[in-house]
Parts: sequence; structure tokens; C-alpha cells
Amino acid sequence: MEINNAGAAASTFKISEKEGEFTPALGKAPASFSAPAAIGPMSVRSPEGRAALGPALAQSPLIWDAASPIPNGGQLRYAHAQCAEEPDSFYIISGVDKFFGLTADVYRYNSTTDTWTALAPFPSPQEGPSAACFEGYIYVVGGGGTNQFYIYDIANDTWSAGPALPRNVWGAAVGAWDGFVYVAGGDNDFFFGGTSSQLDIYDIANGVWSSGAPMPSAAVTAGSSQAGPYLFVVGGWNDASPASNSTATLRRSEEH
Repeated sequence: MEINNAGAAASTFKISEKEGEFTPALGKAPASFSAPAAIGPMSVRSPEGRAALGPALAQSPLIWDAASPIPNGGQLRYAHAQCAEEPDSFYIISGVDKFFGLTADVYRYNSTTDTWTALAPFPSPQEGPSAACFEGYIYVVGGGGTNQFYIYDIANDTWSAGPALPRNVWGAAVGAWDGFVYVAGGDNDFFFGGTSSQLDIYDIANGVWSSGAPMPSAAVTAGSSQAGPYLFVVGGWNDASPASNSTATLRRSEEH
């Protein structure tokens, strides 16, 4: 692109770039997704997993400034997402409720007003789904060791089923960038062993999945965060767990 000034006076130009619009390819979902995995010791719904929380974690004293509590007694192992267009808000989706049952609850928290807003319930509640936000939509993958994939339209507060994941998973790391959703690691059941290093990539505009270079180290329930085009994956369980966990710190450029 070339810009010229043909006038006699000086002229100042400013050019700003904006990411292109990506409309999700909907209506390509299978008739049904896979059944969830059996509840094993890695699940907080099992006696072993519930005991691992411990009274200290369950009854931690408040040492941070308190905001409005999550409605309905809270939930854990939910999907979570924050959108660039909403820097003062974040979403929590499905997971496990205070009774250690699955919940369809979906909430948005607004830090400016310190309020929680209930949203359309998640279509198929699971433990350990993962999510990422991109241009007005939230992409929720797996959970419960299933291949399910749902897309939330923020503006219309509606859910749609997307094409099934290429594998069954829970506890994956997820990011979104430049029209693609990236799903890294996780596990397909709630028993130790079989942790995944796989990377799956979803093309939002075309509604298709493909594979990417796997992670150097497998991990499930790793800490993860996206910063620009980079997805960071830190720690988590691996096949040596529960005796020892992953110490890997990984970064992937989400340039497809």
C-alpha cells in the first residue's frame, strides 16, 4: 500500500490494523459426542481425588481482598476464558459443583462492578473442560475424557455444537490466535498414565481439525496462559505422577 500527499501543506497519516473477522463454521457437529471416561483417582469426584483436596485447601483463610463469591456455592475444574474485547471480565464454564457433581452453570464476572452474571447453561456438563476466546466466541473443548466441542456466542448468549475433537481429552491447555484454536496435552481418562503431548488445531473459518507438532513433554491440568501469539504450558501431571509431576515450562508460537 502506498500513500502520497499531493497538497501543498504537510499531512500526517496514522494506520491501524485490526484482526480479520472469523465466523465459526457451525452446523457440522456429529449426532453425538463420546461418553465420558470412568471416574478414577485423578477425578475430584472420586474418593481419592476428593481426599487429595485436603481440609487445608478446602478451608483456606482469606489473605487476598475478597470480591463477590461465585454463585451457588462455587465450582471447580471448570473451563475458563478471558476475551481481549472484555478486559474487565472473565468466564467460568461447567465443571464440578460443591457437592462434587457435574454442573452446567456458566457465569461471567465483571471486575468493574464486582458482579456475577448467569449465562446460558453449558449443553453437556463435564469435569475438566478447557476454553479459549476469539473474536466474540468461546471455544470449549473436551472435559470428562470426551471428544465434545461446543462454541459459545457471547453476543447472543447461545451454544452450538462444533465438529468433534480428534481425540478424547480433559485438562488440556488451550489458546486461540489468528483464526485457529490450539488444544495441547491433557488426558483421555482419570487414571494415572497415558498423559498426552498431542497438539490439535481447529480452523475456525473452515470448521476442520488438524494436527500440530506435539509438546516435548506430556502434561494434564498444566498451568497455561496465552500472551499474544504464544501459548505457555507450565507443570501439571505426567506419567510419573502421582510420585512426581512435570517441571517443564513450554512455550509455543501460535502462528499456524
